[in-house]
Amino acid sequence: MNLAILDRINILFLQIIFIILLNITFSEAKVVERIAAVVNNRIITLSALNAAIELRKADIQIEEDIADEDIIREKVLWELIDRALIINEAEKFGMSKIPDAEIAEALEEMKKAYSTDDDFERALSKWGMNIDDLRLYIKEQIISIKFIDQRIRFFVKVSDEDIAKFYIENKSSFGNKSMEDIKSEVEAYLTDEEVARQLEEYIKKLKAKAEIRVNIGY
Repeated sequence: MNLAILDRINILFLQIIFIILLNITFSEAKVVERIAAVVNNRIITLSALNAAIELRKADIQIEEDIADEDIIREKVLWELIDRALIINEAEKFGMSKIPDAEIAEALEEMKKAYSTDDDFERALSKWGMNIDDLRLYIKEQIISIKFIDQRIRFFVKVSDEDIAKFYIENKSSFGNKSMEDIKSEVEAYLTDEEVARQLEEYIKKLKAKAEIRVNIGY
């Protein structure tokens, strides 16, 4: 789980998680739709889940799961649930205020993936979104990344001993590179691994005290 930003948003990574994890706030507005799950006071609609599933199918990283629709549906639904829990926590800690300029920057970066404005508008329409919905999507992704960075990543420290151990155990993978050559790369990798581990534990604790209702079967 790459969450490597601290004071400024990594726009490229924002694009990746935006594609994978859909926003919850927009789902709340669609109260007339069938509800897939409720996380405390947040609603995940079936249409939001279905859209997320289709986007996940396009992700080559889960190609091995594509044959099993139930695996994809369960995986994506719980990703959305996890994201809702994180947003709730960010709001509790007063971390939900994002400058408009930051959202605008991410929006413009996303538009670069499309040849024309019409192509961009068609992409939004395909998933039942408009530009305001997209801004909400971006805002929640930024909130989530910043919350994880400030509440978890900030406290993760990788020691020189850990780096040396990893280098020795995986030396054959680095070719002729010395430990100094790959130190920053290994440190980033080990940091991400520890952040992912701690985040998983953190979310488990949130789930234990949250009210989560899943209304669909897999």
